[in-house]
Amino acid sequence: MLFFIICFPNFIHAKLSNEVMEKEVNGQKLKYLLSVPEGQPDKNGWPLLLFLHGAGERGSDLEKVKVHGPPKLINKFPQLQNAIVISPQCPSGSWWIPSTLMALVKEVVKSHNNKIDKNPKNKAYESIKNYMQSLNPERNLSGVL
Repeated sequence: MLFFIICFPNFIHAKLSNEVMEKEVNGQKLKYLLSVPEGQPDKNGWPLLLFLHGAGERGSDLEKVKVHGPPKLINKFPQLQNAIVISPQCPSGSWWIPSTLMALVKEVVKSHNNKIDKNPKNKAYESIKNYMQSLNPERNLSGVL
C-alpha cells in the first residue's frame, strides 16, 4: 500500500454508480456502471474507458458486471480511479450492438464533457466511434475494447 501512496500521490477516490440510458436505441436501454473521479480533473481532463463484459455477465443484475475487469479492479488501481469508466450490461439473450454502445458513449460524453480528456493524443472517444462504425452489428464485440 505504501508503494501506491508514494508513486501515486494524487490518489483520487472514484465510486461506481448504477445508471440507465436515457433513450432506447435498437430496442436496448442499457443499464451500466459509471465511475467518475471525484473532484476536478487537471487541465487535460480524465481519460474515458468503455468496458464490455463477456456473455456470462449478460442480464439485468449489474452486480454481475462487477465480477471482472475495471468494475472489479477500480478500488485496487489508482489509474482506473483517475478515469471515467463506463461498464454497460448486455441484456439477456442479446449481443452488443455498436450503435447502442455509441449512443451510450455519446450520452456519457454529453453529461461529463467538461471532465473528459480532449488531448488530441488521447483519441479514445474517436477510436471507439470509428471502430464500432466499421463493424457489422451482428458481430460480437465482447472483449474487444
